[in-house]
Formats: sequence, structure tokens, C-alpha cells
Amino acid sequence: MAVSPAPLASHLLREVLLPYIRDTAGSAVMLAEDAVTVGAVLHLDWVLRWADLRSRVIMMWNVSHPFGLDRLDWRSITRAAWVTTTSPSLCYRLRELGIHPVVVPEGLPAHALRLVPGCTDKDIRDRFQACR
Repeated sequence: MAVSPAPLASHLLREVLLPYIRDTAGSAVMLAEDAVTVGAVLHLDWVLRWADLRSRVIMMWNVSHPFGLDRLDWRSITRAAWVTTTSPSLCYRLRELGIHPVVVPEGLPAHALRLVPGCTDKDIRDRFQACR
């Protein structure tokens, strides 16, 4: 039984994207992954276009495995979102289908894991707590 993507897209728009866009006058980024999210991505794209807000949301759709790639509506997907992958081998597979994904490096570089002088874990927890 197929599940309608409309409830998820409507919820994201109403509860997450609209308040953020309205309160910040900025843009938002939305990332979805794998074939099960295609319907929601396409529906959200349609709803954002209808609401004249599409230019305020950057949408990316990540491919993490090769299964079923030949059955997807790539014309609609590439119109709705940037296609990304973390896998160089999937990048080549997608190119065989005429899709040119953005390859996003997986993981963090070693320098991102260095300790920040004078900063404790309590400082970080306090900052995140202040964001709530």
C-alpha cells in the first residue's frame, strides 16, 4: 500500500519551513534521502512553487544505494532538488543514467575533531541549551 507524500510535505511546510522563513526572512535547506522520500520531495516542490516560496528553499535529495535507480522519474527529481551522493561509485552509476550529482564528502576531516582551546564540554552544552 502506497503512502501519500502530501501529509509530510504539508507538515514540513506548515510547521518547519514557513515559520523559519517568516521569522528569519532567510532561506532554508531541506535534505531527503533515498527513493522512499521522492514523493514527499516532489510534493513539497509543488507546494512551495504554488505558495511562491520555492526560491527560498534549497532542496537536496541524496542517493545512498543503487537499487531501483532505473525506475525513478529523474526529470522530476532533478527539477525539484539537487541530486547528491557520498559515493564516488554511485556518482559514476548516476552519470550513466544522465544524472550529474554533487558528490558530498562523507565524514569529517581530522582537523574538525581537534579540541578548541579554552572550550569545555559544559560550554558547548550550555550553548545548545540556550538555543532551545
